[in-house]
Amino acid sequence: MRASAERHDDMMERARELVIVGARLAELAARSDDPQRVAVAEEIQRIPTGLRETTMSILMPPIGSISERIRRLVNNRTPKRGKPIELRIEGQDSEFGKAVVEMLADPLTRFTQWLKSGAGERSR
Repeated sequence: MRASAERHDDMMERARELVIVGARLAELAARSDDPQRVAVAEEIQRIPTGLRETTMSILMPPIGSISERIRRLVNNRTPKRGKPIELRIEGQDSEFGKAVVEMLADPLTRFTQWLKSGAGERSR
């Protein structure tokens, strides 16, 4: 799934607007001394927080999206020299900007292919 930066920015702006309106509603509800209005206002104030977190996660994918591609590459090809390959990936839950993840994907894939070809071995 791809999300444009403009749509992301629009969603973030709407979340900010919800925060402002929610705060105004909470203030009005507190003045009314009506416990039901206060409860509804508090509930409404929680919605923008979840929306903001979800929206941020759209452009902050985990680096694991790359590691799965690398894992498949390693597992789907047999090494040319018949030597086993040990793949250890750490920090898959780390989140980076979408642009960073996309910039890293191709070089890491090519590097893995290069290592699998045996080109990364030292001459003896």
